[in-house]
Amino acid sequence: MSASEMEDVAARTIEVNMGGGEIVEFDLNTFATDHDAVEMIVDIFESGNVKVELWTTCALECVSIGKLDDAELIINKGLAAKRASGQTESLIPLHLLLAHLRLAKARGAPKVILENAQFDKLPPTTLPKSVYYEQAAEQINKAQAVQSQTGAAIDIVGYLSRAVHYLSTGNSDQALKFFEAVLTREPNNLVALMGKGRILYTQRDPLSALRLFQRILQLNPQSLPNPRIGIGLCFWVLNSKEKAKAAWKRSLSLYPSSWQASLLLGLERLNYGKDPRHLDRSKAFELGLKLVADSFKGSGMKSSAAACAISTSFALENEDYAKASKLAERAMQYADTRGHFVNGQIALARVYHVRNQIPEAKKLFDEAAKTSPSLIAEVCQGQLQIENGDLLEALHTFEGIHKRFPSEPEVSAIYASLLSHSHPGRDAEQLISDKVLSRSLFDSLQRLIDAPSSSNKSSRDVGEDPEMFVEMAKIWHGESLERAVKAYRSAARLSEGKPSAQLTNNLAALAQLDGDLGTAEGMYLEALETLEEEEGGEGGGKAKEAMKTTLLYNLGRALEGQGKTAEAKEAYGKVLAIHPEYSDAKVRLASMALSLNHLDVANSYLKEALTSNPSNLELRAFYLYFLVQCSPNNTSSLRTAIDFAYSTLRDARNDVYSLCAAGWLTYYTAREAKPTSAQQQSEPQMKAFLQERAKNYSRSAGYFETALILDPECSYAAQGFAIAIAEDVLTLPGMVGHGGDEARTRVSNARQALAVFQRVRESLTEGSVYVNMGHCYFATDEFERAIESYETALQRFYDGVHAPTLLYLARMWYTKANKEGNFSAMRFALRYAQKAMHIQPHDKAILFNVAMIQQKAAEMLVALPVEKRSLSELKIAIEQATHAQKIFQALAADRGRGLPYSTETANQRFKYGTSIIRRAPDQLERQAKYESQAAATVEVARQRRENEKRKLAELEAERMLEIRRQAESLAEERKKAREQVASWVIVDVDWKDESKKASSSSNRNASKKRKHKKDRRAEGDEEMDSGAEGEAMMSGAEGGGGGSGGEERAPKPKRAKKPKVAKVKKHLDPDGEDAEGEEGGEEGEEGKSKSASGGAKRGKRVISKETIESSDDDE
Repeated sequence: MSASEMEDVAARTIEVNMGGGEIVEFDLNTFATDHDAVEMIVDIFESGNVKVELWTTCALECVSIGKLDDAELIINKGLAAKRASGQTESLIPLHLLLAHLRLAKARGAPKVILENAQFDKLPPTTLPKSVYYEQAAEQINKAQAVQSQTGAAIDIVGYLSRAVHYLSTGNSDQALKFFEAVLTREPNNLVALMGKGRILYTQRDPLSALRLFQRILQLNPQSLPNPRIGIGLCFWVLNSKEKAKAAWKRSLSLYPSSWQASLLLGLERLNYGKDPRHLDRSKAFELGLKLVADSFKGSGMKSSAAACAISTSFALENEDYAKASKLAERAMQYADTRGHFVNGQIALARVYHVRNQIPEAKKLFDEAAKTSPSLIAEVCQGQLQIENGDLLEALHTFEGIHKRFPSEPEVSAIYASLLSHSHPGRDAEQLISDKVLSRSLFDSLQRLIDAPSSSNKSSRDVGEDPEMFVEMAKIWHGESLERAVKAYRSAARLSEGKPSAQLTNNLAALAQLDGDLGTAEGMYLEALETLEEEEGGEGGGKAKEAMKTTLLYNLGRALEGQGKTAEAKEAYGKVLAIHPEYSDAKVRLASMALSLNHLDVANSYLKEALTSNPSNLELRAFYLYFLVQCSPNNTSSLRTAIDFAYSTLRDARNDVYSLCAAGWLTYYTAREAKPTSAQQQSEPQMKAFLQERAKNYSRSAGYFETALILDPECSYAAQGFAIAIAEDVLTLPGMVGHGGDEARTRVSNARQALAVFQRVRESLTEGSVYVNMGHCYFATDEFERAIESYETALQRFYDGVHAPTLLYLARMWYTKANKEGNFSAMRFALRYAQKAMHIQPHDKAILFNVAMIQQKAAEMLVALPVEKRSLSELKIAIEQATHAQKIFQALAADRGRGLPYSTETANQRFKYGTSIIRRAPDQLERQAKYESQAAATVEVARQRRENEKRKLAELEAERMLEIRRQAESLAEERKKAREQVASWVIVDVDWKDESKKASSSSNRNASKKRKHKKDRRAEGDEEMDSGAEGEAMMSGAEGGGGGSGGEERAPKPKRAKKPKVAKVKKHLDPDGEDAEGEEGGEEGEEGKSKSASGGAKRGKRVISKETIESSDDDE
């Protein structure tokens, strides 16, 4: 045995002093080979009452060889021995060691134990991590209690124990505090450095964490846990992928059993192998799977990440669903983080989805999305919603995903596709905005796909999906045929090969829907040629025959749309030659015959189609439409239509179209029912008629109600139901029994119907909805709203040329005019009625209404007081009444059959109009007399006002003339005064020099004072006495001249109140200087200079600079 080997053996041998000089040696290697070694050493330790260090040494040896239960036994025996011997302080390291033992067991325990696990059922004795964490915390607390009891100082092990426990339970902030406390005392403590590095990495500070891991490696290259794992993770986050792989490879070479390094390298290879740009991807993928599998085995098959990777990358793709499910459940139970648990849920949900266990898959995807927002979980959740037909719910799901991940091409593609479809419950504006957003998203995807430098794998995958381009073409067909065609061609290119007849048919259908029927026709012909080439000129199976039938039918529709009736009939004939019972072709032939009013031909085609396919509800619906179209001029056809609708409902009670048709026909029958003369004259018969009519309305409402139960979104049924409610209480003129209660009921029903119409308006964009709303407003006397509704229907939906709506507006304005006595409203009514007459010039009912409005307008104006009408209006009304007379006379003389009015009524209106016309001259005379008197009164008032204005103008002119004269006189007096004062001034020869010295300061203020001085001059001139020699005003701040009776006015200060004027007397001294007779000289206009030669201002005359200079020259 070598010396080094002997040293190793000695280092692993402990000596126990049994007392009495007896020493027992024990080799630690015995724990690995002898199962009874633990009991033997415990007996020795208990007998010898050994130090606590020997207990911990043996326990750690058992931990190092994986015998955790033996280590726990030794620790518990040691605790009992030390308590018995009263060595309380020795309990501390044993409690802390037992806490670490619990943490070690927790690392191999499941995080959660699934109660309903089906594939990875754990033994009943298995405990979750939380139990071990609680036990560890209990031991740490006991150690801390002993420290407090004995007064022992808290050592490094205690701090580290608490920190590791906090780190294990996810309380990183508290763990960091304890690690930093340890590092304050021991800066090179490897455990504290490792713990702090892990925390910094999880707090997304990889650079600081990298420095700590590298420092550990410098301090101890053989340190465990291996810092190279952390170094690699930090390099990976810092985008130094090669350095990260190098660190993990080095770790794996030094420690081949390091399953963490194997796992990380395996995941890197799997991701590399998924990129189609790498030529060696298959080998990389295989290596990755091997490394991950080795890692899973090395972790004792307890690595959540490895289990999840194997489940999704290998077992699921190889359809080994049992293994994939077990691995997914294992990943969930042993997940260290929430992300690993969610990945396990997603993996298991994907297995359920593939196995078509949709409810289980949906439940797991929903739970995963709630647990932690995950792109994969939410996308799968949305895809399941699509598969279940919950498209609106899926739309909301992908809307939320797209907001969080706007740059994910796959998410954008699915979201755009959902937006391109209509969804029940979304109104018209939302659908329009959905289409706009869908086009925008598809446009962005198209640009991303077309980008030559696109390196995004998701964008490449999306760009290789032909179905996406088909969706893109559909959304663009109404906006841009060019883009739609481009999308379809992209789909054809991805379909590998020449565009098939089916794809060309789609392109043609798109052009046809876009209104380009010529292009569609050419494409259909091209598709037929392609189909013939594929068939080799002969029939090639049922599928090709069906495709040919579809192409011929679509070709016929395109030709029919272009008005090529003969060619369209030929195409439909070819369809019937292939399939004689092809009902759609017969329906189109019947439709063309109906458009030409060939009712018998159309009826023949439809009956043939019904004979071969009597249960086709679409066909029965069209035949019912045909019968209704024939009913206005054919009572028997209406009866046939009703019977046909009833027969359809007997076979298909849930056919919404037939229910709506039956409801409308029953309503129409009730509305058009007219009482006979005998019924009108007999109260019992009239009552029976009204009851039957009400029953029909009730039946109509019942049909509409049933349709709404079957399809709550059916706007036609809702509108028909509302109409039945409103019409049920409308009574014919002259009917008995209508009173106040009935009127209130009528208004109440109209309001109920209006509420329904307002909801129908949100989904049914038709003019009839607004017309019906107008009827309801009319029934409740809300005239303005009724007019607004009628106008909306007329302008938005009928382009202003719909006779019924024009008549509704005429009725509305007519009623409003009668209630308000408003002639302007009556003129509006006439205007709308005349427009309707222009559209239907042969409709005698409209003609009757025009005459009625004209006569009523004249009647209204004749009844109004003269002050509320005008002569021009009266003339127009009488002229119109005269025209109405001609109409009523012609209508009364008409002896035709089926007139829409009573000739007796027309004759009565004619007679009544005669009385109005007879009164016209008198009314015109009265109106003319009134307006002439009113005009004369107005003229007198106008003349009086003009005279007053003229007098005021003359007075103002005189006043201005007097002001001008006074101003001229005042100016002349000022001029004379200035000339007189200038002749009195004597200027010293030295004054110029002195004034020049002061001029700089004087000039600065001259402009500011000029306006004020002018005002003072004007005031001074008014006060000046013409008999005096003059008044002097001082211009200097100190000097001043005196004159007999002179008076000084101080300059006006900034405040509004004027100061008192100081009297100044001045004379010339022998030296030529002015002597001031009184204190308080003020500044003049030319400055504030303190000149020794005296002021330059006297009286109301200011000596200008020119005057001073000329005086100097004279001197």
